[in-house]
Amino acid sequence: MTISGKQKEADAIQGNAKDNPPTVVMQTPQGSQAVDSNAVSVETTTVFEPRPPFQWFLRIARAQENLGYLSDALDTYKKGMAIYEFSQVAWNNMGRLEEQMGDYDAAVGYYQQIVDQFGFTQYYLDIANAYVRKSDSDKAQAAYNQYRLLTQQTDLGLEDQIQ
Repeated sequence: MTISGKQKEADAIQGNAKDNPPTVVMQTPQGSQAVDSNAVSVETTTVFEPRPPFQWFLRIARAQENLGYLSDALDTYKKGMAIYEFSQVAWNNMGRLEEQMGDYDAAVGYYQQIVDQFGFTQYYLDIANAYVRKSDSDKAQAAYNQYRLLTQQTDLGLEDQIQ
């Protein structure tokens, strides 16, 4: 009887396993880690909680928006933000969607989050525009004044709309 190459390899592994227990290599988000596969004890454990990357939420929401499902797109952004807390892109897109759906106060809230979390003061211009669309010229003027003060820039078109 002839023993095949694979059988010899299997026998060698089994014989070697008694002296040197096999090691299992697990792929983790941080890279590979060797883990002792002994059923009695495990030297190292890594908890891996699978979650989709944030880009997945962005792509799905943009597709929903392109199909006209604005509230679904907004819900998808919110689900992404529940996992990945701070995203200037998501807050901007949620503000834009809220404006398209007519909820200007919610849009202002998202734009204000960007200013507060990231210091992007140019979003005062978006806040002012949202208030113009809401027909609240006092708040639009206040936001525009903040924009001018902090960025040293003007927007003549917006100034005309506020008047």
